[in-house]
Amino acid sequence: MTQERLGLALLWSVPAVLIAAATFELALVVGLIGTYHGLRSGDSVDGEQVVAGVAAFMMLLGAALAVVHASRPWSPSAVALFAPAAAAFMVTRFYTYDPYYFPNLRRYSDDGGMPAWWILIVLAVSIAVGLLTRRFPRAGSVATAVTLPLVLVTSSLTGFGH
Repeated sequence: MTQERLGLALLWSVPAVLIAAATFELALVVGLIGTYHGLRSGDSVDGEQVVAGVAAFMMLLGAALAVVHASRPWSPSAVALFAPAAAAFMVTRFYTYDPYYFPNLRRYSDDGGMPAWWILIVLAVSIAVGLLTRRFPRAGSVATAVTLPLVLVTSSLTGFGH
């Protein structure tokens, strides 16, 4: 595999993994996967912590790649998806059940650590950053590098304030 193809694969892996993580969270939200019966306070659904950890790692990797991409843009289409894909994970995570309250099913969105209006602002910013990156790859890559940590912190803080 050439260095260019490896770089492209790495760039495209960020939105691919983040979209997969968002899909996992969405499946939890709508009840397609995961069972909440028998869970006690602090337990989590199988795989949920791993998915959240991988998503967090990909957001940090994406921020680093976006900095590199700003100096020499070679795939703005991939980088343009970083922030929106991370925001998709953040939004779906916001609506999953908070393990602190098991066996009761209370979502992070039900008076959790982040208000819904903040989630919507970060989502809107992420979409705008994606559009900016498509139009102006260098500036958009810098904006992506700043936005991804914001999305990461926001998604991490959704569980605070039990």
